[in-house]
Amino acid sequence: MHCLYMLVFVLIIFVVVVRKSIKQNIEHFLEFIHIPKNAGTTIENIADKSSIKWGRFKPEHSKFSSADSKLKKKCKYWHLPPKEFNENSIYKTNPTFCVLRNPYERVVSEYKYRNQNEKHTPAKMNAWIRKMLVPENYEDGGMNCHFIPQSDFIYDTHNNLTCDNILQFDNLTSEFNSLTDQYDIDLKLNENLKYNSTKESVTSADLDDGVKELLNHIYERDFKELEKIRSRSNVDKVMYW
Repeated sequence: MHCLYMLVFVLIIFVVVVRKSIKQNIEHFLEFIHIPKNAGTTIENIADKSSIKWGRFKPEHSKFSSADSKLKKKCKYWHLPPKEFNENSIYKTNPTFCVLRNPYERVVSEYKYRNQNEKHTPAKMNAWIRKMLVPENYEDGGMNCHFIPQSDFIYDTHNNLTCDNILQFDNLTSEFNSLTDQYDIDLKLNENLKYNSTKESVTSADLDDGVKELLNHIYERDFKELEKIRSRSNVDKVMYW
């Protein structure tokens, strides 16, 4: 009987060690780049439930932010683009993935997220977006890097790709689940599970021409990158507000 107890104990220890090793291996061969308002909280939360630590659940990564980074004083470490980290960063040593979203949809989501307790109207939204679209935000990282162009998370200062697997926000469930299958990770998105969601009200159709012109100029490369990614397939609409 004593031998049986010892065998069970050894098996339990073995399972714990193996599970820990699997979790660490997952985190060491695939890392998530959190672009604000692109379903990052949803992805981090479902991963955390499976003991996979991405983004804000990996605070030890903050120590690898570059000493020269101007954004780290204004942004949480998980909102910093990969180019703001040094060569020891997990973004530099491991394959990565990120989510790319239409800039119109992204800024509307930002407006609704920041103004959840107010009645949303097209006039209020357009005025708020104009106020936010200033260099202090989209260049210097104001508002916790929420207005930094998505292309800044995808490319470094030398135009090298920093996001190896770019997923389309509009087809996120399918593409994320295909990616985890590819890497043999037991983790799946459910289109009905959403974090940081906001109520339905105004949409990108309510953006006025002046605001669209500003967005087209500031996020020109984002639109081009989105068009390039979308050309590879037809997408099914799946929204994570």
